[in-house]
Amino acid sequence: MKLKISIINNALIILYVVVIVSYTLHLNGFLLNLEEYCNCRFNSWTIYKLLLALFLPYFLFERLFKKKKYKGLGIIYITPLLMLFTFFYLDNIKTTQIFQSSKNVIDKAIILRKTHSKLSWYVVAKFEIQSKTVKTEFKINGHLWKEKKIGDTILIKYIKECPNINTDFNFTPSNKEIKFYEGGRLIRPET
Repeated sequence: MKLKISIINNALIILYVVVIVSYTLHLNGFLLNLEEYCNCRFNSWTIYKLLLALFLPYFLFERLFKKKKYKGLGIIYITPLLMLFTFFYLDNIKTTQIFQSSKNVIDKAIILRKTHSKLSWYVVAKFEIQSKTVKTEFKINGHLWKEKKIGDTILIKYIKECPNINTDFNFTPSNKEIKFYEGGRLIRPET
């Protein structure tokens, strides 16, 4: 009887870990190609879904395991936290890989709004691609955040095939640089 309970215990733990890891990879888009990744690029909804997916099973399994007095609760506690960090880590790796292997465009963007929290500063900027406007948020250091004004121009870099994948390029461009990159300038993938 004890062996049967131990097998069920281990099977539930394995199932829990497999579900959590699979869902994290699915939401992250790490295993997708550029087109699929562009369509699923995570946003704030993705973060909410991830948190729900990580911690709802945690509470369900934790209660079940405590009620049945199963051993191995440590993995139930640690897995959601590890997957949360893994999600952001893999997103960073995927974005870097895409920038290194795809055609990049450097273009100007206009600051629309400045926001901040206690330890972070952000600017929301917009840029246009073929008469379509894309808005995005960039993290900026506090000193530059204080210097920048709404309406200022910055340079951004985005993936030609997927402008939703973008990053800051230069927060303090010269007038010559702004003119050079105006309308977008294609650059080769980084090698």
